[in-house]
Amino acid sequence: MQRLTAGSSLEVNNMAQANFTPIQLYRSTTASAAPTAGNLADGELAINTNDGKLYYKDSGGTVQLIASKAGASGDVVGPASATDNAVVRFDGTTGKLVQNSVVTIADSTGDIAGAGSITSTSASGILTRAAATQDGVELIGRAGGSSSYKVTLTPATLGGNRTLTLPDTTGTVALTGSTVASFSAGSTGFTPNSATTGAVTLGGTLATTNGGTGLTSFTANQVFYASSTSAVAQSSNLLYSGTDLTVYGITVGRGVGALPSNTVVGANALSSSNTGTSLVAVGESALLSNTSGANSTAVGRYALYANITGGSNTASGFQALFSNTTASNNTAVGYQAAYSGVTAARVTAVGYQAARSNTTSETTAFGYSALYANTTGFYNTAIGRSSLSTNTTGDNNVGLGAESLNANTTGGQNIAIGTQALSSNTTASGGTAVGYQAGYSNTNVDSLTAVGYQAAYTANPTGGRIVAVGRQALYQTSTGTNNTGVGSYAFYTNSTGVKNSGFGDQAGYYQTGSDNTAIGSTALIGNVSGSSGSYNTAVGSAALFSNTTASNNTAVGYQAG
Repeated sequence: MQRLTAGSSLEVNNMAQANFTPIQLYRSTTASAAPTAGNLADGELAINTNDGKLYYKDSGGTVQLIASKAGASGDVVGPASATDNAVVRFDGTTGKLVQNSVVTIADSTGDIAGAGSITSTSASGILTRAAATQDGVELIGRAGGSSSYKVTLTPATLGGNRTLTLPDTTGTVALTGSTVASFSAGSTGFTPNSATTGAVTLGGTLATTNGGTGLTSFTANQVFYASSTSAVAQSSNLLYSGTDLTVYGITVGRGVGALPSNTVVGANALSSSNTGTSLVAVGESALLSNTSGANSTAVGRYALYANITGGSNTASGFQALFSNTTASNNTAVGYQAAYSGVTAARVTAVGYQAARSNTTSETTAFGYSALYANTTGFYNTAIGRSSLSTNTTGDNNVGLGAESLNANTTGGQNIAIGTQALSSNTTASGGTAVGYQAGYSNTNVDSLTAVGYQAAYTANPTGGRIVAVGRQALYQTSTGTNNTGVGSYAFYTNSTGVKNSGFGDQAGYYQTGSDNTAIGSTALIGNVSGSSGSYNTAVGSAALFSNTTASNNTAVGYQAG
């Protein structure tokens, strides 16, 4: 070993240990001067004789302070892996004076944290908090302790409100012995996180305001609510079954079966044993009997009341589709619309009592009392107020217009388009009437054709055929058969004449005879009421214009004859 002199280096000779190599030692007399990593090689030393500090550079390239003179200011360096804010301890097994611990003290708040326990060495240990004005103090019991252990809070003086929060477990909070003797005026309450056994028993009523009126007992299924006096109350008019809410007898929820796709609003709505899905029942006893029918909507008191298995039905209105049980694909909108149909399917009834008595399928009724009396007649279509309203068994009829085919009962294959078209028709079939009151008086003439305003209005012969096309064509023909009138007022006054043909405006207007042919405007007009000539032929405008009673005439040309 050589002596260290100023400006010289320390050399180590004859080191038996092969792993040691010579190092440099540097000195500084400048106060607070400290070497940097760039000043030293790994393992080299530096001493500041002014500060009394000794440094070295470790193998990681970091300059470490390893010694300082007594009484010097500065940091005390502990283990290289020191934890921030860790409390130092003496390690008796290693002899280390400074060693990490798991206890930390926060710099800013002073909070003490650790994984262990604070243990008193005597049975009467006391934890005291000196700052009486601070909130937020917590005592947390050690998990796994005996159930007989307890924590007692004994404040010298308590002022103001205090809160005691217990963890999620069982146990007892004792105030004034073993019971809660009384509450002072103000806000007082217990809020349990969970409760599995036991009960809270109060000697008086449960009230929401001091001095208020509350409940002394609870009734099954009754829902609590705040009364007008802000007290807790309950009523038999507000019930909850666990699935549905009942308000004054009106059920709100999913109905029997509690299926998520069902909606119920109404007393006894969807109240039978039900497995059907996608159901909407709104109104008292709507869909009451439904068991497995699905995809139906009932809106109105007793709508789809008797339905059991029928599906894809829509009923809106009081007793709409009331009797339907198993039929599907029906639509009824209106008071008692399609009321009587039990098994009738694909029925569409829209309007007050539309198709009310209907029991057959493929029926369409739109309008007040449309097809009201229809029972077994099928493939009927009625659109308009009272259209086909008395039809019972007639089939394949079409009534379009208010009171069209209104009196029809058993007649079939009739088409009436227009207000009161074929209105009086009862048993006749195969008739066609287009226009206001066209064929109005006909009751039993089959295959009647009336097109135009009041065409064949009075026509009601026995047997034969009637064709009237034009405004009031064949208007007064009552018993005459096999007549044809095409043109406005053609054979207008003909009542009993038969086999007449008129083509043209007012052709044969006044004629009452038979077997006449008039072609052309005002041809064979007759000129006076009651012209009775027969077997006449007039072709041309105004041909045989003035003929009244003469018969067996032929005139061709303008004003011929």
